[in-house]
Amino acid sequence: PAAAPPPAYKPPGPVFPTPPTSFPSVPPSHPAPPPSVSPPFHPPAPSPAPAPAPSYPAPAGSHRTNAAAAVGGTSHEHALRAQDQATKLCRYAISALQYSDVPTAITNLEAALNILRTS
Repeated sequence: PAAAPPPAYKPPGPVFPTPPTSFPSVPPSHPAPPPSVSPPFHPPAPSPAPAPAPSYPAPAGSHRTNAAAAVGGTSHEHALRAQDQATKLCRYAISALQYSDVPTAITNLEAALNILRTS
C-alpha cells in the first residue's frame, strides 16, 4: 500500500485584524493649549565693579629689606617652601604605591627626606 501524500500547506488566516479605513469624528475631550508666547527679554543689569581689597599694615617685625626679597626671602619662607616640596613628593610616593610602583615611591620619599634634612 502506498503512503498517502501529506496534506497541502494552507497558510493561516490574518494574525492581526484589518485596521479600520476611517475613524469616527469625535471632538477632543480638552481644548487645545494656547500658542506659546515667550516673555520679552530683559538683559541683566550690569553688576558694580568689585571693591578693591583692603590694605592692612604688615605686622611688626615682618618687614624685609629689598635685598632679602631679591634673594628669595627669609629663612622661615625657605623652610616653608621646603616643607611644601617635601609634602608634594610624599603625595607622589603615595600615588606610586597605589599603582604598586615601589621604586618610584622610594625615590620620592628619599627626596622628601633629603629636602627636610637640608632645609
